[in-house]
Amino acid sequence: KRQMRTFIAIDLTKDIKENIFEVVKELQRKLLTYLTSEEERSLTKWISKENLHLTLLFLGEVSKEKVEILKKLLSQAGKEFSSFELQTDKVILAPPNYKGVPRMIWITFKESSQLKSLRKILEVKLKDYFFFPKEEFIPHLTLVRFRTFYLKRFWPENFPQDLEKKFNLKFKVEEITLFESKLYPKGPEYIPLAKFKLNP
Repeated sequence: KRQMRTFIAIDLTKDIKENIFEVVKELQRKLLTYLTSEEERSLTKWISKENLHLTLLFLGEVSKEKVEILKKLLSQAGKEFSSFELQTDKVILAPPNYKGVPRMIWITFKESSQLKSLRKILEVKLKDYFFFPKEEFIPHLTLVRFRTFYLKRFWPENFPQDLEKKFNLKFKVEEITLFESKLYPKGPEYIPLAKFKLNP
């Protein structure tokens, strides 16, 4: 049976993606001054504009049958939750408290009780079908991943802190999306399987 690698996320509108991608381009320009050789640059994996999203829950490998059950449960969850506003906070080297060389660059979000509640509702709805490890939820958008192990060879003692900055952007969350993730050598492709409206 074919399994699908799936996750639930907040997809972003085209305008928001355009806005965020300006940050990505600025980071790319800055990093070029540090990663000067072709080899060094190959140690960064940038997110594509269309792949920008805020992951709520990673579900892993799921059968087609289970995807149908998932859709019903997510549709119910959407009806039980109202749309809300989210605000980005900072561009940071990640994960927080990294040692030595960071693994990624994120955009983080301002504290949102609605976002936490939405994630909790999803966990409760899906608990009979999925196991969710107890872990701290740090909402973020991943902009770039570093191949940290190799990058250590090139990097001076301190990773450049001037890549971090405040970044303020507000948008309304009106739906959640169930994605399939397909992995390819050139990078992942995220395919929306279904979208679920929240109450207006």
